[in-house]
Amino acid sequence: MSGGQPTVPIFKKGNRTDPANYRPVSLTSVPCKIMETIIKENLVKFWEDNDTFCKEQHGFTRDKSCLTNLLETLENWTRALDEVTD
Repeated sequence: MSGGQPTVPIFKKGNRTDPANYRPVSLTSVPCKIMETIIKENLVKFWEDNDTFCKEQHGFTRDKSCLTNLLETLENWTRALDEVTD
């Protein structure tokens, strides 16, 4: 899961003796997290400024999400069905 960072098990729920009730969490240092955020923000800004994302892109874009992707897909399917029934 992690690229060399320490990983610790975090308890989810249920029986504490069952290893399946734990999830692995990688411990990343604060400077690494800050650097990751800076790099991501700059990359996304570059991609947006240079129209790299297509209009169908919903991940890594502002004001879009899995929900907007699902709603857009539902709209497209509904429109296609309306055209077939006309």
